[in-house]
Amino acid sequence: MVRRLTPWEEANPAAYQRQQQQRLAEFQQAQTFLFDTMMLYGRSLDASGQILLQDRSAAKKGISEAFGKWVASLDFFLQTFGDTRRIPKKFQDLYTDVYEVLRPRTHWHQLGSARDPWLAAPYDSTYGGVHVFNIPSNNWSGKRRLILNPKEATPGFISGYNHVYDQLMGNPAVAAMAGQLTRLKVN
Repeated sequence: MVRRLTPWEEANPAAYQRQQQQRLAEFQQAQTFLFDTMMLYGRSLDASGQILLQDRSAAKKGISEAFGKWVASLDFFLQTFGDTRRIPKKFQDLYTDVYEVLRPRTHWHQLGSARDPWLAAPYDSTYGGVHVFNIPSNNWSGKRRLILNPKEATPGFISGYNHVYDQLMGNPAVAAMAGQLTRLKVN
């Protein structure tokens, strides 16, 4: 189906072409900015990976803010573009390792007082056990798949997430594309 041009587009084809080129440039700039932000915080989290070798409570406290920053950048990247193929493979293992520290303990299930996980599990059984980053892009649109229940998040995670949220929403090109994303509320 062919879209009809508006009277302004018909009267000003050169201006319309310039406007389309400017929008394309802004889109590409936003995509590059989001990818670079995601890689920056992913590398930062990867560099602090030694914290994960500590006991669980110390690791949870030490990694929460860095993980919140990375998840915020991932959230924007996935919600805006849905292209999980650009996320490096080593980040899959990093997400799995951090999830093991931050998820509710399994023995809580045996006692009947387990909380629902607030993060998406690394391997999703609804898609045949694939890693959460390898879920087809159309399933990312309109859903917040990484953070399932922000009320269970640690204060450090919320602080890190909101820091990056404010930073990314300060970019007008990114803010125009990320309409569904919201700041997390402090519990």
